[in-house]
Amino acid sequence: MDFNAVPMTVFTEPELAHVGMSSVQAASALGADAITVTRYEYAGDSRTQIYGETLGFIKLVFRRADARLLGAQIAGMDAAQLIAPLALAVEQRLGAAALADTAFPHPMIGEGINKAARAFHQ
Repeated sequence: MDFNAVPMTVFTEPELAHVGMSSVQAASALGADAITVTRYEYAGDSRTQIYGETLGFIKLVFRRADARLLGAQIAGMDAAQLIAPLALAVEQRLGAAALADTAFPHPMIGEGINKAARAFHQ
C-alpha cells in the first residue's frame, strides 16, 4: 500500500483535504526548481458562485521533469469529495496530461482539477 496516496480530510468550515506531498515537502525532497505548483481559485468557479461559497482553492504539486502529480491540497466546498480522484492520480503516478485530458462535468468544482492540471508547464 502506498501510504503517500491516502487522502486526509478535515471536516471544518471550509473543508480541507490533501494527499501526497505539499509544495514545501516536494521542494525539500527534490529542490524548488524540480517542481511546479498550479492553483485553481474557487472565486472563478461557476458552482461555487451558484452556492455563494467562493472561498477556496485546489493546489496541485507536480514533478517538473515528467509532469507526475506528487500531491494536492484543497480548501473549500466539497474538498473531501474532490481529493479522491487526486489520490488515485498520486497512487497511479499519473501526470498533468491525464488530469488535463479528462472531461469533468459542468458546472462542478471538479472542473478545477482539470483547469489546474492544464496550467502545468514544464
